[in-house]
Amino acid sequence: MKVTGLAVLALVALLGGARAEGLQVKTTNGVIEGFATNEADIWMGIPYALPPVDNLRWQNPEPMTNWPGVREAKSFGPACPQKCELPPLACQDQISEDCLYLNVFAAKNVRNASVLVWIHGGRFEQGSEGVELYDARYIANFSNTVVVTINYRLGVLGFLTLPSGFIGNYALRDQRLALQWVQANIARFGGNPDQVTIFGQSAGGTSVSAHLTSERSYGLFSGAIIQSSPYALPLLKTEDAYGHYDHFVQETDCQSASDTACLLNLSWHEVIDAEISAQAKLYLERPLIMFFPWTPVIDGYELTTDPLTAINRGEHAKVPIVIGNVAEEAWIFVFTAFPKLNKLEAEALIDVIFRNHDEPKGIYDLYKIPDQADDYRPWISEVATDFIMLCTSRNASAAWEKSGMPVYRYEFNHSWSMKGAWGPANACCEGHACHGVELPFVFDSANLLNYTFDDGEQVLARDITTAWGVFANTFSPNANGLPQWPQNKPSEDDAILWYSSVDTQVKTQFRKKFCDFWDAQGYIF
Repeated sequence: MKVTGLAVLALVALLGGARAEGLQVKTTNGVIEGFATNEADIWMGIPYALPPVDNLRWQNPEPMTNWPGVREAKSFGPACPQKCELPPLACQDQISEDCLYLNVFAAKNVRNASVLVWIHGGRFEQGSEGVELYDARYIANFSNTVVVTINYRLGVLGFLTLPSGFIGNYALRDQRLALQWVQANIARFGGNPDQVTIFGQSAGGTSVSAHLTSERSYGLFSGAIIQSSPYALPLLKTEDAYGHYDHFVQETDCQSASDTACLLNLSWHEVIDAEISAQAKLYLERPLIMFFPWTPVIDGYELTTDPLTAINRGEHAKVPIVIGNVAEEAWIFVFTAFPKLNKLEAEALIDVIFRNHDEPKGIYDLYKIPDQADDYRPWISEVATDFIMLCTSRNASAAWEKSGMPVYRYEFNHSWSMKGAWGPANACCEGHACHGVELPFVFDSANLLNYTFDDGEQVLARDITTAWGVFANTFSPNANGLPQWPQNKPSEDDAILWYSSVDTQVKTQFRKKFCDFWDAQGYIF
């Protein structure tokens, strides 16, 4: 009896191995062919959903349909529509509304391996998985895991919420469909669908927290790593989102928010132009949203409340957590938003942001503002870093610890030696541990970006990359040869692992008096 190649692939898939000659894998939608490197086997540009275009724009994502023959999976899919102003290493040239793709990086010869699923950041309006920065061959190799990196719709295309039938949160649904694809397919690449860790940075960290607190995502993962999630940035409830997104409509040529035919006929370029014009007006109304202009919406379906509130109520998936920040989270946002701030302007900014609360006096007591300085942006950056990200992460970790979940906290405090990597638009970050500074270390991707780590940085990259992979395998980031990382117990010593290329060490009572202050004031308003 003659046995066809497809029959062999199907048999291998059923046995859980599924990789065949030429790195062909039979997915639920058809056969794909990837390529091999010394570190990992790689499949790029795998569609997990139908293109969200035409009548599928601003609709729930539809699973990908089957294709005949063998589909080549050797290059990244395009980025979702955006105007990318991230550092050059995080921007992709190819852009299309047909953008719901993912990539798989598998260590050599793995079977039933742990899985990491990466959700990129970029303020929910920029970024993609299709950049060498997130090439996961090394993290897969060092920890013998399978790593998946995913795209999702961004900005207004990912979140439009209007009473005319646009329900929003499409980006979260994209991410969930990708996680469901992982459950259905990852065994065919040597991964274990029962051992999946989701991890993400910035908007990706917020996305991880959204899935942690949305019952609709429960069961799709077993652990989570949250990098630099800005928990204090307010999410909108549906009724408030209507007015927020109407600003976008007003910047288009459509007559009103109910003119759905007009909105659907806009080119994606017109959508992005209107989105950017609307943001300038929104910043004047709510300054904090300069960090997150378009976000998930508290709709009672995907999200019943903001993630930090849900975590403190115990309304979250009960899984082990790694959570942390970089040392100067807000620096890049403050320095790119304001050319300079004098003392009067800095105080006015604090007063505007916190005008409905009692914080301003306490802020001035705790964060001593210099009497004279050439620029007050560093002072604003310190306040914003604590309030928006660092102290909210501590607050969330304390809530997780109370629910009995293992929690490991970190702080990354190192500035790149890679001169020019931030690009001219973000040159303010040269010499600083800015938001996103840990990313080439997590993926150990400097050489893929044509940069070189110095010796200390290479050790740091290997330590953090390996720790992330070890956590995926054991739900503890500790292993022989790595800096030992205590399980966080806020009720005892509030320990974090302080990552530095000079001296990685454990610190206790980190920023305690500042975070105690913010905990007492509250973060969500």
